[in-house]
Amino acid sequence: MTSKNPKTKDLRCSTRLLNEKFQNMSDKKKAIVQELGFDCLMHIPPMNLPYKLLKELAYSFNLVRNRLDTQYGVLTINP
Repeated sequence: MTSKNPKTKDLRCSTRLLNEKFQNMSDKKKAIVQELGFDCLMHIPPMNLPYKLLKELAYSFNLVRNRLDTQYGVLTINP
């Protein structure tokens, strides 16, 4: 998939690229991201995880109970 804006890249699930984008972002743009309520994305550490694993983790995360529901069991996430 090609982006219409040449300045942006298709980040998909790349935590490394997402982290780099926020590190290189100006303070003014960071303030806008915070106003929009996406400031939690700025704290994602750069990790090298396969796309399939990230996708599976996202699908098995239970937002209501704050836990991972997998076929092997339940993992509660404490903030």
